[in-house]
Amino acid sequence: MNKEKRLEIFRSIQKLGSIWGKADCVEMLESIWNLHLFTSEDPRFKDAYGDAVQHLRNNDDWDEEYTFLTRFGLLTSNDEVFHKFLNAVVSKNARSSKEEIERYVDTLNPLLRNEGIEYRLQDKREELPIYEIEELKDNVEEHPRDIAKNHISFYVNKTPSSFPALVLYSDLWDDYSRKTRFQLYYMQNVNVQSVEIGSVKIMHANEFVTKNVIPQCFFELSEEFCSVGQEVEYYKNIKEQFPENYKVILYALRDAAYFSIIADRYQHTISFQKSLLRYPDALKAFRDAHGIMEGIDMSNRYNFTLYAKRPYFDNVVNVDMSFGDLDGKDNLNRIKALIGENGSGKSSVLYSLAKALHDRDETVFENGKIPDFSKVIAISYSIFDKLFELTHKSSFNFVYCGLRNRDNELITEKDKKERFEISLEEIVYKERTSDYHSTLTEVVNEELLNEIFLSRENIDKRKFHGIISKMSSGQAMITSIITELYAHIRENSLILFDEPEVHLHANAVTELVRILFEICNEFNSACVVATHSAVVLQELLARNVIVLEQDKVTKERRTRLMNTETLGENLTTITEDVFGRSTIDKHYGYVIRQLVRKGKSMDDIEKILKSEELPMSLNLYMYIRRQMEIKADD
Repeated sequence: MNKEKRLEIFRSIQKLGSIWGKADCVEMLESIWNLHLFTSEDPRFKDAYGDAVQHLRNNDDWDEEYTFLTRFGLLTSNDEVFHKFLNAVVSKNARSSKEEIERYVDTLNPLLRNEGIEYRLQDKREELPIYEIEELKDNVEEHPRDIAKNHISFYVNKTPSSFPALVLYSDLWDDYSRKTRFQLYYMQNVNVQSVEIGSVKIMHANEFVTKNVIPQCFFELSEEFCSVGQEVEYYKNIKEQFPENYKVILYALRDAAYFSIIADRYQHTISFQKSLLRYPDALKAFRDAHGIMEGIDMSNRYNFTLYAKRPYFDNVVNVDMSFGDLDGKDNLNRIKALIGENGSGKSSVLYSLAKALHDRDETVFENGKIPDFSKVIAISYSIFDKLFELTHKSSFNFVYCGLRNRDNELITEKDKKERFEISLEEIVYKERTSDYHSTLTEVVNEELLNEIFLSRENIDKRKFHGIISKMSSGQAMITSIITELYAHIRENSLILFDEPEVHLHANAVTELVRILFEICNEFNSACVVATHSAVVLQELLARNVIVLEQDKVTKERRTRLMNTETLGENLTTITEDVFGRSTIDKHYGYVIRQLVRKGKSMDDIEKILKSEELPMSLNLYMYIRRQMEIKADD
């Protein structure tokens, strides 16, 4: 890493706050350098340790920049020293809370990844996460940075040789030739009776009999494996035995119930469906394990109030969202709309929600109730959005569909083409081609689609690109949205859509909302749309519309419900309910008043304004009459 990049990282740390934090300055330096090997610059001391004590503890006259950059040459040190510095900055000795540590990690990691390194979670001590720098490796499965590495040995069909230990015993149970069932036990030490955790099924990507390929002893299974506990008690027992490290144990077993990113890879396979989820208890455990382990009220898991803090405004806005039962087929509350004037904070509320779910921040949800969506899909075609900043984590299954990459650069046409092709491959891989084709017929001519969809397993990508290049921009955009959603959505997802109307005409917006409803129904999912279009509201019940506005007296931002039912309502009525009657003089009013003042008759004005054989609207006719009456009164 060159000096310029190191200096950029150093400045970024300074912007976050004190580098020292609550750490003893001398002790932090000692964790980075052996101060006794540095020569003292003061004849009173034999080495730099004495200098540091004198100027940091006694006199406090060395500032951070002098200490790190000038006195100890951080920018020209070797990589090992710079990594020690980075570790010290986020250590529990320097930082006071989990939130503070993760704020540093989330801010610095995008810069560090460009240099081939990043912070990764190693452990948890005294309720605080321990992050350390690790190198990124090409073509090797990376351990999630937000999950500590497991240090408890798993043994398969054998007596443990070290403790504590987790033991898996296989049996001969057969699910359509697939033998995946194990019983899991926890042994704290040799003198304590083992604790039965419960039944778990573990599949392998390429082998029907798991015991033939599973390692006899391991800390963590490879990505070719996937597991699901066979009853809810299995997950409760893991949480009871490992209250601080249950995620570590579950990830070590590649659990698909807690980590939906693992389920995304295997859920469509026959082994997963016919073996891991064969029985109702297993299906219930798969669907409910995450919520149960996180202490979520399962009867109210998709209803919440968000405390949204928006840039440039002091007050917090309470945004109530109740999606009801996402598994109910007649649910009319799947889509919520946030509407308000430009600058009202619609997009920032979307970002606040996404970030709160990303950080699992209980403080921004009423009563600390974090909703239990299995995945978040953010769609934004604004060059100003910030959703791209959020990173995918093992416990936050997140996809960003927009105009920027993780480095905050606008994606190129080549990038868009590659992303589209990857999405098509995902659709085929997840066996969604038929439903995808059916939905596309609402946008693309079916004869053209039949030329593209050669079979359930084969989509002609080259021909697809050719057809898209001939579409209107709106048609191409809807096609892209449908493709991204079918590639990434899963059961109980949350879609966040920022201002879909920006690139679409009114009819296309109506069509898009209908398609969003269809996809959300198909996958038991929900959607929040930030919009300033009454056309979106016309497709929703009023109870699903949240108006963001400013109090005229206090100037505080607030939310309110609609005063009129929006579903199927006249667009003018909806617009006036949301924005009020406009006090801005309309151009047509100015034109007509000028004609009336010049003494033009109704017939004269009609001839001037009439468009070929089209009659004037009744509203326009009445407005002209009114202006003539006003002139006559004068």
